[in-house]
Amino acid sequence: MKKIQITTIKETLEITGYTIKKLLDILPDTFIQCHRSYIVNKEYVEKIDRKQNTIKLKKTYDIIYMGEKYIDALRGNFHIL
Repeated sequence: MKKIQITTIKETLEITGYTIKKLLDILPDTFIQCHRSYIVNKEYVEKIDRKQNTIKLKKTYDIIYMGEKYIDALRGNFHIL
């Protein structure tokens, strides 16, 4: 069974029995898919680098890649794209 890793500011968890789509269905609207393998909380996005197709997160400073397929959805949520 596939595992999904959930990273929060405090901890990292691994869960099974969910797909990214299932998680998106139950998470609040502040979460958005930015890549086929990543969901981010819009409230924790610090910077979007459109040239490198990356998102820098607040507090953890993680860099997440944006998939081309998800750029239009992100554009509707962030007016800076």
